[in-house]
Amino acid sequence: MAAHTPGPWAVYLPEHDVTAWDEDADRTITVALMSSDESEEICEANARLIAAAPDLLEAAQAALTLNPDTYAIGSSQRGSDTEWDLQRKQDALRTAIAAATGEGA
Repeated sequence: MAAHTPGPWAVYLPEHDVTAWDEDADRTITVALMSSDESEEICEANARLIAAAPDLLEAAQAALTLNPDTYAIGSSQRGSDTEWDLQRKQDALRTAIAAATGEGA
């Protein structure tokens, strides 16, 4: 599967189109065209969420590299509810990353 267009992505008003700067081609490319029957505010919020996708993906991938023993969240005891909760959150991150990158598709 091909990689996504690298960020940063930006929202351009009033159309709420999401664009990215292609450094290799020295040009702006359109990533998403926003068209909706929703309100102006909802269109803008949706465009901002799409534009944040590369940064969110990078943050999710970075979060999975954290050592849970180094970054204690609540109880540090093995088998605790906190450890189980951390595992569920890591699983959710892996699922979201796979969906964003097309892994396992």
